[in-house]
Amino acid sequence: MKQFLICSSLILMAIIGHAARPNVVFILSDNQSFWEFGCHGNKVVRTPHVDRLAKESVDFRHFYATPYCSPSRAEFLTGRYAMHYGIYNTIGGVSLLPESATTLAEVFRDNGYRTGIFGKWHLGDAFPMRPEDQGFQEAFWHGGGGVGQLPDFYGNTLFDTTFIENDKPVKTKGFCTDRIFDRAIRFIEDHQDEPFFCYVPTPVTHKPWHAPDEYKSPYEAMGMKSSDAAGYGQMTNLDENVGRLLQELDRMKLRENTVVIFATDQGMGREAPLKNMSLPQVRGGHRAYDWANHVAFMIRFPKRIKHVGYVQQGLTSAVDLFPTLAEWCELKHEAKIAFDGVSVARYLENPRLSWPANRNVITQCPRGRTPKKWTNAVVRRGPWRLTGPSELFNVENDWRQQVNVASRHPALVGELSATYEKWWSEFDSNRPAVARFRLGDSRRSEVRLNSMDWYKDGQAWNQGNIRRGRGKGTWAIDVVKAGLYRVELRRFPREADEAAKGVLAELSVAGIKQSQPIEESATHATFVVKLPEGQHDLEGAFKDEAGKQIGSFFAYVRLLRQ
Repeated sequence: MKQFLICSSLILMAIIGHAARPNVVFILSDNQSFWEFGCHGNKVVRTPHVDRLAKESVDFRHFYATPYCSPSRAEFLTGRYAMHYGIYNTIGGVSLLPESATTLAEVFRDNGYRTGIFGKWHLGDAFPMRPEDQGFQEAFWHGGGGVGQLPDFYGNTLFDTTFIENDKPVKTKGFCTDRIFDRAIRFIEDHQDEPFFCYVPTPVTHKPWHAPDEYKSPYEAMGMKSSDAAGYGQMTNLDENVGRLLQELDRMKLRENTVVIFATDQGMGREAPLKNMSLPQVRGGHRAYDWANHVAFMIRFPKRIKHVGYVQQGLTSAVDLFPTLAEWCELKHEAKIAFDGVSVARYLENPRLSWPANRNVITQCPRGRTPKKWTNAVVRRGPWRLTGPSELFNVENDWRQQVNVASRHPALVGELSATYEKWWSEFDSNRPAVARFRLGDSRRSEVRLNSMDWYKDGQAWNQGNIRRGRGKGTWAIDVVKAGLYRVELRRFPREADEAAKGVLAELSVAGIKQSQPIEESATHATFVVKLPEGQHDLEGAFKDEAGKQIGSFFAYVRLLRQ
């Protein structure tokens, strides 16, 4: 009887502790700047639900992220600067989050949370870099960096979108954002009695800019051209879906113990809002300047954040999300993570605490396969922005960054430069290896490679490249089991089932070169080749009757036997 009572007490304590853990909903909008919300001063866009959320949250005025999709997402999900993982761009084999990275989803999963992603991933479309390989137990996502990009389901659009779920294509009806939120809400309903991490990274407002007529037409009536009106229409549709999800949390009585985060992955990039905000032309591109790195970020957690509806002025970064949630959710993780970010939980719970005044935040996205010192690099401290090695701005007095005051503050320039030089030296002496796709792994029988991940030579990232047929590049592979492999080269993906229109197929892998004639009407060429264990390169191509090269934009690789 005593043993029964002890066991019962332990079970009850476990249940109580389990129920007390907060849920997390993280909504991440794409390519929507800080300025594209009514609550942030935009007089054009209609975002009433996000505006209301801002009043119920702590709304950050100086929150920064790396100004491109893949690096920004990697930083939110790992708490570390993306360059540590070799993520320097959005294509070219340097947009891939390696399996070695410890993700927020993995840590939530290992701590008993149910994890789900619904929307855009953009950190790898092939094993072992897909969301389901990186800690997400439920994944409903599209390929590439935008709906209809090369890795995505062939011919995909924002309407009647095909998503990937349980490794299979799922055709939907209607507008993509609506379906993404449907699926996210279903996930919350299914797991409302257990702690969950629900990640909703939307493909909007990234190009292509299309929206349902009822959302686009009000902006067209203001005199906007169709594409700009569609972009703003996407924002209003997204806002409506945010409101719908928040309403469902209330209905399920989950509001009090759910952390709700709404953020954007990068700052201002499109022409229309640049005009609407009367921003100047930017010297030599805008990606290192504040409006490109400056993102929206608001956080609501009624159980712990009691003082809301104010604007937090402290300097904060995407790398702070992971450590903050780890503290609130009491997440344990075996691997010692060298966070670049810090937990800001105590400042959110007690706004009287002074935010660290001398904190330095670095952002850099080289936008190429080989990073170079100071390319698209910024060091921030308080109101100061060192953009490159020689431009210093005070964004409190000069938010448009028109007046370079470096000559007036040489000591500060020296301090911020030294901070960057130290960081760069540590990175440069320990550059990450190329992310490689694992072949022959028992967890995955076949791996589908796509040309967006070529790490050498050509770059092909949109489906127009397939139709034009031009391009050739190299995949980085890691053969974990030596054996006989089947390599299927294709110009078009399997779901398209279109002819390669070549008469010769060529394969080069692990120093082995093979070629074979094919019919011009053939959709693919199949090679059977014995591969040694280890790290290798893989290339494929077709040639037409005139000897002109046609790209093999896809390769499907399967271990037949060891």
